[in-house]
Amino acid sequence: MTGWKLRDPHEKAKYLSISSAKVYGQCPLSWKKQYLEKGGPAFVQTPAMLLGSAMHEVMQCLNKWRVQSGAFPTGDDLGLLIERGLRQLTPAQRLLHMTFSQKCLHQYLNHPVSIEQPVFVEKPFLMESGSGLMLYGIIDLSTPTGVWDYKFTSSRASATEYTPQLHLYSWAYHLITGQFPEHSGLLNFLKPTGNLQEISITPDPKNVGQTLDKLEEVHAKIQERQFDPKPGSNCKQCNFADTCEASTTPKT
Repeated sequence: MTGWKLRDPHEKAKYLSISSAKVYGQCPLSWKKQYLEKGGPAFVQTPAMLLGSAMHEVMQCLNKWRVQSGAFPTGDDLGLLIERGLRQLTPAQRLLHMTFSQKCLHQYLNHPVSIEQPVFVEKPFLMESGSGLMLYGIIDLSTPTGVWDYKFTSSRASATEYTPQLHLYSWAYHLITGQFPEHSGLLNFLKPTGNLQEISITPDPKNVGQTLDKLEEVHAKIQERQFDPKPGSNCKQCNFADTCEASTTPKT
C-alpha cells in the first residue's frame, strides 16, 4: 500500500467509489454508459435522499456544537439545532420528520461513541494511488479511537457489503493521521423508529489492502477500456436494458 498520497478534496477529479466499482463488477458496459457517457435517467433527489442529507446536517451541527462548547446542547438549544439541520426540508417535511430526528439524537446521545470528543466532523478526503486511482469520500465523524459513518435508512445494512466502505475510511484516516483507527463503524438509524444498528470492525491493514487492490484492478480495466457486457440477473435492474443488445430482459 505504498505510493498513496492525499490530494485537495475540493479539486475536480475523476474518482472511483465503492458503489461505482460495484456497478463495474456487475456489468462493465453498464458502468461505461452510466459514468462515461452519462446516460440513464436524470438524477432526482428522492424524499429519502433529502431526509438523509438533512439528518447529516443535524448530526454535523450536533458534533460541531460539542467541539466548540465541550458539551452537547440540551433543552431549547437542542430543539433549535434540529430545526437548523432540517431547514433544507419543506415545512411539511420538517414537521413529518421532527419526531424521527429526536429519536435518532436520543439513540446517538446514549451510544458510547458520543462520549468521545470529536476530532473530525464531516471531513472530505481525496486520495491518489501511485497508479493514478482517485478515491473520494467524507468522514462523518472521527474520534481519538475510531471513524464513523452515518446512514438513515428503512432497512438494516449488510456488514459484508458495507465493510469495503469502512476499509476506505480507515485508509483515509491512516493517510491523514499516520495510524489506523482502533475501529471503524457504521451507525445506521432505522426509519421510522430511530432505532440504531451498529456495524463495527477492527481495521486490519491486510484486509484494507485487499480492498484497495480490488479497486486498483477495476481502475486498471477502466483505463484499458474493458467494457464488455456481462448479461445476467442484473439486467432486470439495469437502466439500459431496453437498448442493450446483450440484455437478457425482454425489450419493451
